[in-house]
Amino acid sequence: MENANVEVEQEYIKVYNDTQTKYFNKQGKELKNTEVYPNNKLFIKVQENLYGFEDIQGNLVVECKYDKAYELNEYGFAAVKKDGKWGVINELGEEILEPTYTFDLQTQPNFIGPYYKVIYGFGEFYYTDEK
Repeated sequence: MENANVEVEQEYIKVYNDTQTKYFNKQGKELKNTEVYPNNKLFIKVQENLYGFEDIQGNLVVECKYDKAYELNEYGFAAVKKDGKWGVINELGEEILEPTYTFDLQTQPNFIGPYYKVIYGFGEFYYTDEK
């Protein structure tokens, strides 16, 4: 995987770039997103290089129409990107904020509803909706 970012979490390792995301356990075994996020109601689905979401049974819930998307976070929200801008869907697959934010980030955006996480100073963070 070229130009990949690596994030080490407590239970798994996430390796991702602009086009793909892979998860591994600490022993190097590749994991499915349903194994990494067992409490999520929706999971990323990629079809023809577009992102959407499906349920645990594989039923399409959110049409594959986004240029990039991330799995639901611990708050039940997922960042979705369309035409260079970021928005948010909730755990029901509802777009609660159409893509409006433009970020110059090295990591994935993290949302609680329409508020995105900003890290400043010595790792302190807060959530804002400032554009």
